[in-house]
Amino acid sequence: MVLAKLICEYEVDKMNRIRGIQSDKATEFNNTKVETLFDIEHIAHETTAVRAPQENGLIEWEVQNIGNMARTSLLASDLPPELWEQAIETACYLRNRTE
Repeated sequence: MVLAKLICEYEVDKMNRIRGIQSDKATEFNNTKVETLFDIEHIAHETTAVRAPQENGLIEWEVQNIGNMARTSLLASDLPPELWEQAIETACYLRNRTE
């Protein structure tokens, strides 16, 4: 599961445990697999109001920036769209190193 890998990488990189995650009520975080992962890892999951972007402003902006970084790197290097997942991982890696 990609989310479990991201949680593990973050915790190892920052040497700190994730205690909570806040998301909107979108389906990517509201399913039994994710809920089970959060229970196993003891991560609190809080959701914001539906269709309330003012509560999600920072994360929505960050997701858009990472998508733009990935798209730009694929286009600039003439790589195929099939490498989208690797481009996103690279964009996240670079973003985390430039904070």
